Amino acid sequence: MRQLVSDQFTFKQEQKHPLCFVNAQQHEVRIYVLGDTLFRVGYAVTPAECQALDDYEALQGINADTPAAFTVSQQQKEGIDTVIIDTKALHVQISLNPFAIAWFDANDKESEDDAWIAKDLAYRSYCHDPKFGTRWHYQQQPVDAFLYGLGERTGKLNLARRRFRLERTDAMGYDATKQDPLYKFSPFYLGLPRANNTARAYGIYYHQMGQTTLDLGSEKDAMWGNYSYYTNEGGPLMYSMIYGPSVPSVVRALHEYLGGYELMPKAMFGYLASAMGYAESEDAQERLTKFVSDCRDVYDIPCDGMHLSSGYTVDPAGDRCVFTWNKTRFPDPAGLAKLYKDNGMRLIANIKPWLLTTHPDYKEMEAQHGLVWQPPEDGVNGKPATLWQWRAGANTKGLASYIDFTSKAGYDYWRNKATSQLLELGYDMWVDNNEFTLMDEAQSFKNQINWTQYPRNMKADYELSIASRERAGIELGICNVPSPIQTALMIQSSYDAARAHQPNERVCLVTRSSVPFAQKLVAHTWSGDNYTSWDTVAYNIPMGTGACLSGMPAGYGHDISGFAGPKCPPEMLIRWVQQGITWTRCCIHSYKPEGSLTEPWMYPEALPVIRKALKWRYEFIPYLYSVYVTSAFRNKQPVVRPTFYDHQHDFNTFEQNFEFMLGQDVLVAPVYEPGVHTRTTYLPAVDNGWYHYQTGQFYEGGSDATVPSTLEDHVSPLFIKAGALLCFGKTMKHVNAEKDDERRVVVYPAAGKSKRTSLTIIEDDGTTLDHERDGKYTEIEVWMESDAETITIGVDIVHNEYKIAYDTIYLACPVPTEKRTIVIADQNKAAGTTTLSDDQKYIAIALP
Repeated sequence: MRQLVSDQFTFKQEQKHPLCFVNAQQHEVRIYVLGDTLFRVGYAVTPAECQALDDYEALQGINADTPAAFTVSQQQKEGIDTVIIDTKALHVQISLNPFAIAWFDANDKESEDDAWIAKDLAYRSYCHDPKFGTRWHYQQQPVDAFLYGLGERTGKLNLARRRFRLERTDAMGYDATKQDPLYKFSPFYLGLPRANNTARAYGIYYHQMGQTTLDLGSEKDAMWGNYSYYTNEGGPLMYSMIYGPSVPSVVRALHEYLGGYELMPKAMFGYLASAMGYAESEDAQERLTKFVSDCRDVYDIPCDGMHLSSGYTVDPAGDRCVFTWNKTRFPDPAGLAKLYKDNGMRLIANIKPWLLTTHPDYKEMEAQHGLVWQPPEDGVNGKPATLWQWRAGANTKGLASYIDFTSKAGYDYWRNKATSQLLELGYDMWVDNNEFTLMDEAQSFKNQINWTQYPRNMKADYELSIASRERAGIELGICNVPSPIQTALMIQSSYDAARAHQPNERVCLVTRSSVPFAQKLVAHTWSGDNYTSWDTVAYNIPMGTGACLSGMPAGYGHDISGFAGPKCPPEMLIRWVQQGITWTRCCIHSYKPEGSLTEPWMYPEALPVIRKALKWRYEFIPYLYSVYVTSAFRNKQPVVRPTFYDHQHDFNTFEQNFEFMLGQDVLVAPVYEPGVHTRTTYLPAVDNGWYHYQTGQFYEGGSDATVPSTLEDHVSPLFIKAGALLCFGKTMKHVNAEKDDERRVVVYPAAGKSKRTSLTIIEDDGTTLDHERDGKYTEIEVWMESDAETITIGVDIVHNEYKIAYDTIYLACPVPTEKRTIVIADQNKAAGTTTLSDDQKYIAIALP
C-alpha cells in the first residue's frame, strides 16, 4: 500500500459551478452547491476519474446554473489562502495548502474555530494509492464524538471510536454486541457535534458502492489527534454533506435522495409467522396447513402471513434448487396458497440468488451467459464463476454460481421464474441470502442494466462506482461490479415481476440484505439471523434504531425469539414479544438444530400473555399505519427512531441505547434482562412531560422514571408525550378480516393551558395503489386544546376520498388524575357516552 496525500491546490476562479480546485498533478476536488444545506464533494486523481465527474454532472444536470444561492470570497486565515463559500445555512472554509474543508453553521462563522460542524484532517484530507487505486477521506473528530447510522451495526447506538467494514456476509448467529460485518450496506452516518451548548446535526453520504471501510475513531495516532476516515477501493471519491441542523432534516434529505418509500400492504403490519422447521419437514404441507387451524381455531392467534423457508426447493438428491418445488413435501403448492389466502394469510416464499451446478436450469443459464463469469487467464470465453453455497442439511456445501442480475438473461430468468413458480401460484417473495459475498475481483458481469424502478440518482452513483473498474471485453462486460448492485437488481427484478403480475396491487417484498435505493421497492427487512440470548434482546434495539436512520425499508424488526442458538426460554420469549409488537415488522422466526419450532403457543404458561400481546398489536395497527403513512411515505422519516431524533436539545438522549420512539410521541422502554420486573428509563426533556401508558401516571421530562413491567403485561413499558393522542381499532384474525368499524382515540392532555396538538388518522383500502396513485384515502384530524378548566376536542375530515366503515370516534382520557371537563368543539357532534369491549367509558363523537 502507498498512501499519497493530494495537496497544494489552486482555485479555478473562472469556473462558476461546480467550484473546482486543482493541483500540479492535475488532481481535482470539485464542490457542488446544491442547496443551502446540501453540498457534494468529488475527488478525482486520474483523467478517467475527472471524466467520470464530468459524466456525473451531465447525468445529474449539474452546471453553472446552480439552484442554490451562494457567495464565494477569498481571504487569508492564519497565513493560509482560503476560499469561503456562504449560503443562508452554511459557512464553508476551504484552505488550499494544506487542503481541507471545514463546515460551520452560518451563524457561527465569526465564532471560535472549535465551533465547526465537520472538518477535514489537514495535511491528510484526501489521499490515494497510485498502484491499487484506493482513495481515502480523513476528517477530524471531537473527543466526544456522537456518530450514528451505517445501516445496522452491532453494539451501542453511538458508533464513535469503532471501525466498520461495509461489506456483507451471511452472519448467522452473530454476536449483537460486537460482530462486523453483517447484512446491510449503507455508507451514511449522522453526526451530532456539540458546541456552545447546542447540537447541530449533519450527515455524510458516500456515493460509491464498492468495498468500503469506515473508521470512526478506532485508529489512534498521536500525530493526528482524533480522526476518522473513509476508504474505498477505487475513484473518484464522492460524498454529500447534508446539514440539518435538525436530525429530521438530515434524514429526510437522505431519503429524498434515495427515492423515498412506496406504500406497503397494510397486512404487513400484522403478525408474520416463520420457522425453517416447517418447510424442512417431509410432511411440510400438512404442518403448514395445521398452522392455519392452530391460529384460527385452536389458539385464537391473529396472523397475516407465513414466511416459507427454502425447504420447499430441496430436490431428492438433497440440493436446494431455487424456483423448483419438492412435491413430496408440497404435493399441492397452489392449494396451500389458496388455503392461506382464504384465511387472510400470505405465504412469502424464500428465494436465493444462485444456481447450484446440479440445478436443472444451470446449463441453460450458462449457455445464455446469465451467470457471474470467470474469465480465463489468456482468453475471452471463460466459464461461470463458482463458489460454495448451501445445499440442504446443516453445513452441507455444493458448487454454485450467482445469477448475474446485470445481464439481460439472468435478470429475465429471475423475473420469469418468480412469476411462473411463485406469483402465479399465489405466493409473495422473500429475497434471501442476497449479500453477494464475492471473492474474486476478476469475475465479470455483463452490465446490460435497465433501471426500471430506481431513481436517476441510482444510475449516477452506479456509474461513479464502476468508473475505475477493469473492462473485460465486449462479450464479458465489466469486472468486479460492486456487490450492492447485484442486491439492488435482484430486488428490482423481483419487484418488476410482482408489479407486472398485479399492476394495481401494492408489492409485498421482503429482503434480508438492503442497499441504498432498495427501500423504495421493499416492504420489510430485518436484522438477519440473530442469536437467542439476552444480549440480543438488548442490542438488537440500537441495531434497529441506527438502521432506521440509514435508508432502510420502513418495515423493520427482528426475529422474535432469536433465529440461531438454543431454544428460547419462556421468560425471554415473553420479553421479546412485548418488545417485538412495537416494531414496524413483527415476526417470530427461528431455526433450531434439534428441529423445535418457535410458535406463540409453544409454552402453555406463556400463551395467554402472548395471545394478548398479538391482539393488542392489531388494535394498535390504525395508529402505527397512520404514523407510517404520515412519517415515512409522506415525509420520508422513519417510524422507529432513536430518542434523540426529536430531542437533540437534550444531550442525555445521545447515548440512550435500549429505548426507542414510535413517531414523535411514543417512547418504548423494553425489559431486556432476566428476572427483572421493573424498568428505569430516562425520559427526554420536553415542556409538558410524559404519561406511563400502562398506569396513566405522569412523569416530568428530563428525569428518570421507574415503572413496573411484569411477565403478565402484554407490551413493554410505553411512555406517551403529554399532549399526544393515540388511536386504536378492533382486534381481528387478520387485517381486514371483518368490518373495520371502530376507532378509539385516547388523549393525554398537557397540564394547564396548552396549544393545539393533533393526531392524523389515515384510512385506505391497504392493498391497492388507489391511495398513492389516485388520492383515494380519508384523512381525519383529531385535535386537542386545554386550559385550567377544560379539555377541548375537535374532529375534522381533511381529505375524504375513501369510504370508511365507521361514523363515530370514541374518545377517552386514561389519566386517573385528570379532573378537567372534556368539551367537544362541535356540540352537535357529541353523541353521549358508551362502554366498549375494553371496559373503558368513551365519549362518542359523530364524524362531520
